[in-house]
Amino acid sequence: YAGRHGIAAAKRKFNIVGGGLESVRAFQRLIMDGWRTQLSTIAIKIGDWDAMSTKEKKDADRERLVLHGSLCAASRCFTGFRLSKTENKEAAGAAFLEAPADHAFWAPVSVWIKADGSQVRFPHLIWDRAKPGLVAVNGAGRRFVNEGTSYHEFVRAMLRWHETVPTVPAFLIADRPFVDRWGLGLALPGGRPRSHLIRDGYLIEAASIAELARKLDVPADALGASIAEMNQAAADGIDAGFGKGSSEYNRYYGDPAIAGNPCLGAIAEPPFYAVRVYPGDIGTASGLLTDTDGRVLDGNGEPIAGLYCCGSDMASIMGGHYPGAGITLGPALTFGYRIGRTIAGQQ
Repeated sequence: YAGRHGIAAAKRKFNIVGGGLESVRAFQRLIMDGWRTQLSTIAIKIGDWDAMSTKEKKDADRERLVLHGSLCAASRCFTGFRLSKTENKEAAGAAFLEAPADHAFWAPVSVWIKADGSQVRFPHLIWDRAKPGLVAVNGAGRRFVNEGTSYHEFVRAMLRWHETVPTVPAFLIADRPFVDRWGLGLALPGGRPRSHLIRDGYLIEAASIAELARKLDVPADALGASIAEMNQAAADGIDAGFGKGSSEYNRYYGDPAIAGNPCLGAIAEPPFYAVRVYPGDIGTASGLLTDTDGRVLDGNGEPIAGLYCCGSDMASIMGGHYPGAGITLGPALTFGYRIGRTIAGQQ
């Protein structure tokens, strides 16, 4: 609904109820607690509730159904729903494999919400985080990760820390010379306009670190200490806390003009800037178990006739690890090719 009508319209139509939503108009009463709804909800919708006996109503209230939704990626809207008594992920007998390392491949993403409610997302993959003069902090104003690490590991650190300290969103912070030269998310480098991003709250600007802390609602003393820690690391050429610039991966995306550690620089010249970043996924690692020809396997390891799978629906051969770029598209192309060859060979 939000995809078609905008966030503001969706907020007017729906109210947050626990882990789900409660319709206040269109469905008389529909509570989605996670992915589940009560059978009595369906009975009310189709008008059969009054015709049911007392026992039937009690049985219906106790019944729990699983709501399955089909999401259109282009419109971001649900195109179909199905209700069943079970999760039904193995309705065809397919084996589902949970990736041992992680269920998804991650990237930190900043979100610009425009005045009309539309959104622009920026994935912070390799351009800004490893550069000298940028620091990442959590809701406590403290560093929590090597800023130059891979985008997958950056978000994994966000999620681990968020279990005990608010780290979603996290904040990427830099000063004016950094943003002028390297940019910060959608705030592009080279003196390009950024006032519209400040106006819409995407880019937070402040004349001092204390003012920036107030605008981010983080402790000013903690944020000041984190900035001081990064500035000292830049002076020393070594990040003793989190090792920014300690690996070839970090250094490759640093500033080649710096003779020492190419990933460390001071954050000292106002105004200071920040963007909020959230966990974003590139693809999923858990999925249907297949053989080397992309045939989906059942619980006994036997192929299911006529059922093939590749891409994000397939259990990743990486097991939730992220060794390098291309680990989603590469296997998708490879197994798509093998599936095509297998099917062609059967005809």
